[in-house]
Amino acid sequence: MVEADGRIRGFGAFHPDASVQGLGWPPGWASGRALAVHPDARGHGVARALLAASERLARQAGAPVFAFHTASFMTDAIALYERLGFRRVPEFDFDMAARYGGTGAAPITALAYLHQLAPTRAPRA
Repeated sequence: MVEADGRIRGFGAFHPDASVQGLGWPPGWASGRALAVHPDARGHGVARALLAASERLARQAGAPVFAFHTASFMTDAIALYERLGFRRVPEFDFDMAARYGGTGAAPITALAYLHQLAPTRAPRA
């Protein structure tokens, strides 16, 4: 969570083992979910801070990958993820409407992204 001036400006959930979400992520990967930034806080680095914190937690958990899904209509978020070096992994995409909305709903594609994580280096003694 990111707070500024006593108000929540952004939130994101972190899962050290992505496989527990049941979205097809392999065991050992870390993942994020529900990243949201208040409209008034967009463009001020809130999403970057949340992603950086998630990647730091993923490294601490020993995960080689940090992965997440975003909705296909979230074009500004997608542009940010791609600028930050996240890469698309379409083999993990799924239809959110079919999964959560029941039958007959129009398809909404959840796009999968990941970032390979460099291992954390131990400080030199």
